[in-house]
Amino acid sequence: MKTPPTPPLLLSGMSGAVLLAAWLAPNAMAPTDDALPAPEPPVASVWGWELCELPAFPEGVATRGTLTIRRDVQHVITLRDVPLIGRSIFIPHAAHQDILGDDDPWIEFRTDDDRVIVELSWQAGQRCEIKEAAVAAHLTAAFSPHLAGLPVSVSGCGLDLDVTEPGFDHWIDARRLPCEITMTRQDGYLKAPSVPLVLNTDAAGESIRAHIALPETARGGLGIWLYAMNRTIMAKEILPGTPAAKAGLQPGDVITALNGVSTEMMSVDDYVQRSTGRIGVPVTLTIARGSRTFDVTMTREFLPRN
Repeated sequence: MKTPPTPPLLLSGMSGAVLLAAWLAPNAMAPTDDALPAPEPPVASVWGWELCELPAFPEGVATRGTLTIRRDVQHVITLRDVPLIGRSIFIPHAAHQDILGDDDPWIEFRTDDDRVIVELSWQAGQRCEIKEAAVAAHLTAAFSPHLAGLPVSVSGCGLDLDVTEPGFDHWIDARRLPCEITMTRQDGYLKAPSVPLVLNTDAAGESIRAHIALPETARGGLGIWLYAMNRTIMAKEILPGTPAAKAGLQPGDVITALNGVSTEMMSVDDYVQRSTGRIGVPVTLTIARGSRTFDVTMTREFLPRN
């Protein structure tokens, strides 16, 4: 005998009693035999329910998910633990006119494993229609080198992860494709990004294995906090114990050239990209301080965060 699905958890929106009543209506008619009947036509009752048939899913997809019905930021209903009955889900007729109005509400069903996301179009008393069904891409990525003590993060394609092992796997929302994933190692005060991994639209529904290469060695710098003003790059703060501090640089110093190249048209990002990099490499800055102009040569060092 099959056990009728339990009511989902109400997160926001209408009262629990109303939604529970809407949920119990279909479940009262849920089959008790092993054979499931074909989906019934939608019920026109405002407080009834609709059995909405979804596209065929890949094997192994989670059989429960989250249903979100939204008109705007003030009118949102979210139900968790909504079961798939065969290929169908129950949509409670909580879309009452004073809640969701006459407009076609935005409805999304997302399986609990994030593998499948279906966007639906529906109004009370009408059949639901599938607007979009997206099957996620499964990404398994390894990266190297894995430098001890230096944290690595992953961003892009909807990901925002901190990684402690030399690899990760995750589902990528197919609606974000094409997109790029970047891994970034935090080398003390500096960031060492990877070359972006590009995922194209044909990755949807696929299992992808990739290797992401981070810079081989930790990134080093000089220890100058900068700001730009009137096409001029100036030192805002000198970090204690860094090459810049040892060379006697001061806040307010104007950096007019980097390795002989004028900084007049450089952005701060461009300057940082040119002045940082492999540890142990010398960098020469031309400094304007008051009426004096002089060159200072320093060697890049790792800049630890205290």
